[in-house]
Amino acid sequence: MRGRARRKMVMAVLSCLFICIVSLRGSAEESVEILLPEDNAPVEMGSFQVKVQYTCEGPDREIAVYLKKGEFTRRIGGVYASLGSHEENIDVNTRDVIVGTYQLVAALRYLPTCETLCFDSINVRIWTYYALDVMNRSSMPTLGTLGVRFQKVDLSWITVKETDCVTTGVPQQIHTPNTYCTNGDTPPIDWKDLGTNALVCYEPYRVVDGHIIGKYYFVLPSPITAPCGCQRVGILIHGGAPTGDPAVAMLPYQTLCMTHGCIRLYNATLEYLAQLWDELVVSRCCKFKVHVP
Repeated sequence: MRGRARRKMVMAVLSCLFICIVSLRGSAEESVEILLPEDNAPVEMGSFQVKVQYTCEGPDREIAVYLKKGEFTRRIGGVYASLGSHEENIDVNTRDVIVGTYQLVAALRYLPTCETLCFDSINVRIWTYYALDVMNRSSMPTLGTLGVRFQKVDLSWITVKETDCVTTGVPQQIHTPNTYCTNGDTPPIDWKDLGTNALVCYEPYRVVDGHIIGKYYFVLPSPITAPCGCQRVGILIHGGAPTGDPAVAMLPYQTLCMTHGCIRLYNATLEYLAQLWDELVVSRCCKFKVHVP
């Protein structure tokens, strides 16, 4: 019994010491709160600011900002904490991370031991730009190349998929005497934002002037100014073929024919892009640009 009583006494003393130590390092009055960005806000990958409000009642403290997702943790910024209550904008940088939802954590930490005294967390949706980039124009019968690319923090582009495309137009009189448009090729597009409603799904497929252009297509920003000075509207990225026969036009890898200024892709490629759009734009708040040289 004496041994048990002694152990109880030792534990009581240790508990008192622990409480004293914690009270010295972290006061109940100390706090930190994330004011901006708002919970579940979309945040572009790279540099942004986190606005916090905190109360600090001791020396050797900092406000550290982290991204967390499962086992992944990355410190993205921090500042030394001043005594008293303050609001502060903290510059942070995600660096290159996988787009998606993360916990954004702001923690008041005791520097000598790296202890977290208090913290606040919200969810943020990290996004970046993707692009539908015509890397090489077609020169029929040679097909062009369209790349699906994403932008890194340093603004460089990484290609994740390449596919055949057609940018060659059927020679015709569109806007005489503008010779560029007379040729009917896809006009140059200088990294325009597609917007969130660019993708259209038409069941079972869309028919324009008797031609099937496929189930999925993208409506490009209008108007597009051509080098000759005229403006083009109604430019699409679509599939299909210049026929009303679905047995020909709706093959997954149909023959890529010339257009009247649009970009033509395989139907299978458009289906892949529709799935990618749903994953990146609808679910993860990413944005797409379009580029044609």
